[in-house]
Amino acid sequence: MMDFYQLSSKSPNPETPDTGWFFEAKKTLLCKGCSSPRVTGKPIDVVLQTQPDRSAVNIVHGVCIQIATNALLQGLFPEGPHESLLLGKVLGPERKEVAGFVTLMNRERLLVRGNERSTFRVCPDCQRVWYSAIGKRYILKRDVGSANVYESQYGGLVVSEDVAKRVIGGTWRNLVIRKLELRDEPVDGLNLPG
Repeated sequence: MMDFYQLSSKSPNPETPDTGWFFEAKKTLLCKGCSSPRVTGKPIDVVLQTQPDRSAVNIVHGVCIQIATNALLQGLFPEGPHESLLLGKVLGPERKEVAGFVTLMNRERLLVRGNERSTFRVCPDCQRVWYSAIGKRYILKRDVGSANVYESQYGGLVVSEDVAKRVIGGTWRNLVIRKLELRDEPVDGLNLPG
């Protein structure tokens, strides 16, 4: 089985959605219970209160939508965007598209787990599992399919070693690249639904 890496943001400034966009998105695009994107198989465009902070990847606060630079995606996927990626538009405060950025979602999701101090809750509306990984991060072998790119909870990507090698050692702003251990059984002691 191949190794996997988590790509996430260490930016101290998650992006803030425009309040008008957020209000409208809660009616159609986002779950009313937890504000996570509804699973539609379509990309989501987001309007931000300010211009993005130029991090290679970042999260939009409160809605669990991530944004990424086109440069990072080109580094990860020089042959073109992976077919499982859902890429939307990032719009600034004037509702004009911000060049060089896209929203980033994936049809394939993977839960990155932690130790026994980790916790979770389930949204009563959409049944999404909100898992908070504490300690050393890992993934379960049984959760890994044949894909080489996944979306992780709370933003970020989980990619195969072959994909990660393309950007390891680069000068990507606020990008954390962490190798994930592959385990047979969870160490968090949690019985997650689904």
